[in-house]
Amino acid sequence: MTAFRLLYTLALALTVFALFVLWVLTGLLGVILAAMLTHTLLRLAERQHDGQLAAARKAAEDDRLRAFRR
Repeated sequence: MTAFRLLYTLALALTVFALFVLWVLTGLLGVILAAMLTHTLLRLAERQHDGQLAAARKAAEDDRLRAFRR
């Protein structure tokens, strides 16, 4: 399982947990806080995934350039 899927699954689980439990414990402010934190975590996961894809594209491009130069 890639780190992206792990973080994304964690974020979704955090969403369900936070939106229900914090709503019960703290009311509307807790729901707003949980939604903001979950959104931040999802954005972090997306950035990490984008970084992994960019690194893979760079490695593939470097491999093609090395093969072309031979």
